[in-house]
Amino acid sequence: MRVRVQSRSSLPSRVGPGLALLAGCWLLAGGGLRAAVPDAWLAVIDLYLAGDYVAATRALDGSLQQGREPDVSAALARIRQDLGASRAGSDERRQSVRRLQGAVLVPLESLLPLSARVADDPRCTPLEQALRQGIDAVAAVERSTEPALGAFRAWAQVGLMQFLLNTGRVAEAEQVGQGMRLPRQLPDLQAEHDLLRGVVRERTARIATGGSSGGQTFVVPEAAGAQGAIGGGSAAGGVTARVDRALLARRYWASAARWYERVLDARPASPEARLRLARTWLERGEADRALTMLAPLVTQPCASSVCALAVLFTGEAYERRGEVGRAAESYRTASADARTRQSAVMALLGLCIADLRITGHRRFSSARSPAMSASFLTRVQRFSCRSRARARSLSVCCSAYTSVTGRR
Repeated sequence: MRVRVQSRSSLPSRVGPGLALLAGCWLLAGGGLRAAVPDAWLAVIDLYLAGDYVAATRALDGSLQQGREPDVSAALARIRQDLGASRAGSDERRQSVRRLQGAVLVPLESLLPLSARVADDPRCTPLEQALRQGIDAVAAVERSTEPALGAFRAWAQVGLMQFLLNTGRVAEAEQVGQGMRLPRQLPDLQAEHDLLRGVVRERTARIATGGSSGGQTFVVPEAAGAQGAIGGGSAAGGVTARVDRALLARRYWASAARWYERVLDARPASPEARLRLARTWLERGEADRALTMLAPLVTQPCASSVCALAVLFTGEAYERRGEVGRAAESYRTASADARTRQSAVMALLGLCIADLRITGHRRFSSARSPAMSASFLTRVQRFSCRSRARARSLSVCCSAYTSVTGRR
């Protein structure tokens, strides 16, 4: 059974450490902040830079809730005008650079938590526009007078990619990733970029095998390089749903695996890269390799979300190898953690349905593993059988549980 993890936030956070480094980029030595100006967007930026995050968030949110979008273009023009009028190395220049970075950080740090909770919140649109305008302004200043802004600009683009993934805009995230210029000798930034590129390919593989495309363009052409070109197609449109879905998905799974392997080459201890690479190998039918990748993440006691997910995916790997008892034991262990309980119980039910269909009630009863304890089966019954919204197949499975265990 293909395990479905219910929560979008189950996998470890990627962007937090990156944002910390991103925010650290603008802590430059310099003079005090100038008094807030009447312009609403500059006023919010100044509150943020002064460390009054609550007031900055309240002012921005209140403005957006009332439908008053900030005049970002005018604020950025003012900042760049101040930059041009200041001397290199002066307090005024440093202050203007900080304001420019604040124009990126304010929308970015609002968008990421907002989009992680609600993908279609109407406040996302003006915040995204402000973020993109801020990144463009930083890139222009980087090219002209401040090349040191390259790392900040790249981290901001990583944050934009994460936002686009949060809102399901996979093709746009791919375009941002392809267009990034990564400064040299920043391994953490490179690893975050590579990880998100892998997530994009993984998501696209799932889209390609997930039914009707609704006009979805699956392939965004890229130049052949370390990861190779995927598919063909014109620069204008790429390859659409007319391409064989199975072939397309295999190419994307292979590309995702290569991106994750690049991350592990640079950061062998990265838990998310290990989890995602293991999932990718499972989708490619390589259960043995997945088990090897997951083994270092399974600890006793299993006290972290990383361990719980690793145990859950280990169960799927055993299931794909036909080892029903070991799969059930892994699912039982994963069900003890609140973060993976729902997925683990549903996976166990799917496992039992498949086993009952193949072997019949009698063989299942005689070969039942210790993981199938009466108390655990009772929990499964309460979880699935007493809900009127459950599918008929689950009711049949619960009836089979009752006939096998003799418990009601």
